[in-house]
Amino acid sequence: MEAPARLHSFARALKQELKASKPDLEGFCHTSGHGILSTSIGAGNGERVVLLADTLFRALEAAGQQIKAAEKDVRIIVNGEAIRIQISEIRDKREHQPSKAELKAKQDWETRRKEWPTLYNADRQHWRRWDHVPSGRMSLTLVDPLRNQWQSDHVIGRWHDRLTRRLEDYLQEVVIGVLTGAAIVRHNRVASETAERKRQQAHEAIWSNNKGSASRQRETASWTARPMMSLG
Repeated sequence: MEAPARLHSFARALKQELKASKPDLEGFCHTSGHGILSTSIGAGNGERVVLLADTLFRALEAAGQQIKAAEKDVRIIVNGEAIRIQISEIRDKREHQPSKAELKAKQDWETRRKEWPTLYNADRQHWRRWDHVPSGRMSLTLVDPLRNQWQSDHVIGRWHDRLTRRLEDYLQEVVIGVLTGAAIVRHNRVASETAERKRQQAHEAIWSNNKGSASRQRETASWTARPMMSLG
């Protein structure tokens, strides 16, 4: 995939953000923010992701969709419904190789344990078992921004590098997935609004019943408190 003479504005913003970001302890750079595509990728894959984003944004706009900046990311707008895009690098798991500092800390701990064996647990784990590192394999996810991450239906589409196809080869399918995903987002939104409306109606009914009950109780108390008329 060749770099265009001029990047799409959102791809250009992503490029600048990636240049400014620093990799975490696992080697991943993370981007987010107003008008910034949400990514989590290895430090060496920034150029590929920027070109991927540029091609995707142009393909979506050519299909008549809008790309808009949101508070924490970038959204695709399809028939008034918003879809969030994420690009991430799949993590590989490798057995952790202890550092010199970790080996020295273990040696010091073993020395102290021999001196006071009852104070130290011989089964202590001195370092993590696994490291997670960038794999070079990319993944693109479409997310319903109105759903929480813990909800099983918050992901509406996902594509990733395979042995025979790179993520770039799926971009046309992603564009189609955006169109079908918008219908899913609308369905989820309408269902949530309906559920919220029913909840509010039930709350108002309970409040109305409680108010009526309290009013009847006050009337009863008022009649009870009146003095009895003498019949003599």
